[in-house]
Amino acid sequence: MLFETHENSVTLDEVSETWYARGASPTSGRAYPAHNQALHSDAVNRARERRHWAKCDMRLWTIHPRYLDRQGLLAVWREGLLAQAVLLGKTKGYRCHPQLIRFRDQRAPDVAIATYLMAIHMEALQRGYHFNKSLIQSGRTRKRIPETHGQLCYEWNHLKSKLQSRSPDEFLEIEHIAEPDPHPLFEIVPGAVRDWEKRSQKQLLHRTQYSRASAPALVRSFCALGMRSQKRQT
Repeated sequence: MLFETHENSVTLDEVSETWYARGASPTSGRAYPAHNQALHSDAVNRARERRHWAKCDMRLWTIHPRYLDRQGLLAVWREGLLAQAVLLGKTKGYRCHPQLIRFRDQRAPDVAIATYLMAIHMEALQRGYHFNKSLIQSGRTRKRIPETHGQLCYEWNHLKSKLQSRSPDEFLEIEHIAEPDPHPLFEIVPGAVRDWEKRSQKQLLHRTQYSRASAPALVRSFCALGMRSQKRQT
C-alpha cells in the first residue's frame, strides 16, 4: 500500500520533494515509464520516513549531558546508538532526520558520533549507570564541531521546558543557569538557531494529509502518466 492514514500518511509536497531529488517530477513524465511505480513507491517511503523523524522527539543534544535527567540520558544514549548505525550504513531507515546533518558534514561521521557517545557514556558512569561501552565504534576525534550560540540557547530552553513538567526537582537545580556548557564535541560560535532545527519544527506543524480515499486516485494518475510516457517512446 502506497499511502497510509493517520500518523503514517504523507502529503503530495513531501512525495514531490523526493521525486525532484531523484531527477524526475511526478507531473512531468520525465521518468522512465517502467520505473514510475518504483520511483513513486520510493518517494512515498522516504517522505513517510521524514514525517516519522519529524514527529519523533529525538535529539542529539548540543548541551552537556550532565544537565539531562535520567530519562533524557537514557534517550540520548539510545538515539545516539541509532544515529551511529545510520551513519555506518547498518540500517536503511532514519536517514533523513535533520539531527544527523552536522555529523554527516564531518570528514569522518562515524568517528564524530562515536566521540559524541563517549561523553554520554562517561556521564552515565559518573551516575552509576552501566551503559555498554563496547557498542561504541572505535575511533575518536579531538576536533570540535562548530555549533551556534542560538542553537545552544534554543535547546536549553527546550530542555528546561521538558524538565519543568517531567522532573521538577531537577528543573529547580538548573533553573538559575542562564547558559549551559556545551557537549564536549561542540565548540560554540556566534549564530542563530540552525536551519535544520527550524525545518524540523515546520514539519511538526505541517499536518496536511491524504485520506485513504484520495490514494487510489493519485495512483491512477501515476499509472496514466506512465502509459502516456510509454506511448511517446513508442
